[in-house]
Amino acid sequence: MSDEGENPLVPSKKYPRRRLHKENLPNPESQDGNAVAEKTALDLDTYEQQAREKNHRRQEKVRDSFAAAFVCGFWLLFGLACIAVIVWDWHLVCPKNWCWLDNSQLEKLAQIMQFAYGAFAGSVATYARQFIKTAPKTHAHQ
Repeated sequence: MSDEGENPLVPSKKYPRRRLHKENLPNPESQDGNAVAEKTALDLDTYEQQAREKNHRRQEKVRDSFAAAFVCGFWLLFGLACIAVIVWDWHLVCPKNWCWLDNSQLEKLAQIMQFAYGAFAGSVATYARQFIKTAPKTHAHQ
């Protein structure tokens, strides 16, 4: 086997796993909590595990942020749809002198509502499908 193709970053016989020298480590009496935690992790060989856990927490924060934005957007659009229905119903029930939209504006509102309800139903169906796929399966017929 040729030594040319070996990666010095991956431990092997030629490049064994090396520990950091103590003189390069932070002072244990240091007031920097991160430095002390890093030294402890290196001493216990848990540094890589801690790095994976921190990366996982960062990814979960991003996912949680997107989920929160989706929920806020959902309720905002739902509220706007409710207002559109109230305006539409108002113009159907009330006398003409109480209305502020003319027939062309009401037709435009109806088109917007049809599009919005179609998009809303599609989004809810997509989200429900994802939820059903990830939901734990129960075995009722055993």
